[in-house]
Amino acid sequence: MNSAVEVSSATHSFFDGPVRHFTLHVRGGGDPITPVVLNTLATSKTRLVSNGGCFHFKKQVVFLSQALKQEWIGLEEIDDGLWSVHFCDVVLARLDERSFTLQT
Repeated sequence: MNSAVEVSSATHSFFDGPVRHFTLHVRGGGDPITPVVLNTLATSKTRLVSNGGCFHFKKQVVFLSQALKQEWIGLEEIDDGLWSVHFCDVVLARLDERSFTLQT
């Protein structure tokens, strides 16, 4: 029984650090949603990646990655018609809004 308590306390202390960097949004019914990173810029836009790995941008569908399905990404305009695609603090690609292509 003591070993179960030690494992429980070790697991609890492991999650104490990273949790401080995220905020947990809760729907009206009390169902938790994926944590969203707090450090999004006021000028950036956020999009939810679909189950097919795509997101909507200016009435177009852009494929990003199925690995990011149901995750939030950030879009930040860095130049006229050129956007950075972010996941958390990582820049994944640049999006050219004229051709709707991603450049890594």
